Amino acid sequence: MKREFGINVFVGMASTLIELVRKCKAGDPEFTIDKILYAGQPMSAADRQWLKEACGTKRIVSIIGTTEANQLGYQCERLEGAFHHVVDDYNWVEVVDDEGAPVPDGQLGRILVTSLQKKNFPLTATPSAMRAACSRQPCSCGRKDRVIEYEGAGRHPRDRYDERESP
Repeated sequence: MKREFGINVFVGMASTLIELVRKCKAGDPEFTIDKILYAGQPMSAADRQWLKEACGTKRIVSIIGTTEANQLGYQCERLEGAFHHVVDDYNWVEVVDDEGAPVPDGQLGRILVTSLQKKNFPLTATPSAMRAACSRQPCSCGRKDRVIEYEGAGRHPRDRYDERESP
């Protein structure tokens, strides 16, 4: 399929993509894929490493979003794991405590979204179940977009377990 259509990127949920790539690799040991764009769930560090080593994947990036507000964040070539740039020209993303007050940079809180693009049914300070910490440290890529550490998006539960068990 890749050769026939010239496919160089897969987009989807992490678990579905890993299963798809494993099946492609089983059917063709020479199978490679240049880029993986995933959303909806975390990808384990082990899966990321396997994609790079076994499949020659050069870019593995995550996007975060909600059904109502669409894309909230993306990873540039320098960010990985839980770190994402915020798409402030589409949505205004705030990190707040349980009472709705802003939390200091670096402190974990709930994501609050205000849509800047939806005119018919705008979202105004809409709370979500998602949690993140905002960073004011600029990304080394040079982009001016804010960076957040998104809890759960970039860290697979297995990675958290491995970290706890490490000396």
